[in-house]
Amino acid sequence: MNNIFDIKRFGRYLAYDIRHTIANSGISLLVVGTLPVLIYLLSGLASLIFNGHWEVDPETTQVFAIIAAVMVIMMAFPTKAYGSLTDRKGGAAWALFPASVPEKFVSMMLVSLVIVPCAVILMLLASNALMSLCVPDFTNLLPQMLRYHGSADGMPMEVNFFALFYAFWIVSILVFLLGALIFKKSKAGKTILCLIALSVVFSLVASSIVRSGWEPDLHILDWLENATAEQIQARFNTWANLWHTFLILLLGCGVYARLKTLKY
Repeated sequence: MNNIFDIKRFGRYLAYDIRHTIANSGISLLVVGTLPVLIYLLSGLASLIFNGHWEVDPETTQVFAIIAAVMVIMMAFPTKAYGSLTDRKGGAAWALFPASVPEKFVSMMLVSLVIVPCAVILMLLASNALMSLCVPDFTNLLPQMLRYHGSADGMPMEVNFFALFYAFWIVSILVFLLGALIFKKSKAGKTILCLIALSVVFSLVASSIVRSGWEPDLHILDWLENATAEQIQARFNTWANLWHTFLILLLGCGVYARLKTLKY
């Protein structure tokens, strides 16, 4: 038997991981997916109580619901789903499950980065679609928000916000997943404190570089002045893809290394 990666054994563990996620986080995910409906109704009720009439801005409630859903999933889900791995009881049960660490790692990545985000996005789309049918002035903005069509300097320009949003979401979930596997208590709070500390360090380093006499490359500024919108978009996409790929690989390696060193 392959002790590193066996597809049948991996399939059994993935099915277990999905069932465990549904049992442990299913209700929370359902609430997050219906936030557009809940926030719209709560805003309307608050307006009815305090102003005496129903007055809600559908666009504002949708944007707030989507932002809240993303923040809740990326900060709370990793701790809720995998935070118990640092506990003796939960970690021992995880370690005794007949699957290798690579299989458990791939399953964790699929659940955290693919299955759960896709499920939440589908629920948000369904919630917005339901509200569009029930409320006359409620327009489903999520598809429009995820893809922008416009122009710059008279040139057609398209920004795939879905790709940027999804990459940001993946990186954020990996950050909080790594924090959930490192810290034993106050996992999300300590992860946020680490992010703040890293931001301070990077700011100090950047300011030191600037004070040392560093000057920006004037060739870049010249290129920006003469480049077309399509060239700028292509360059931006290239660097964004490279940066997000680097972060995902770095954080993924950190999660895998932590899984390898968990002891109970």
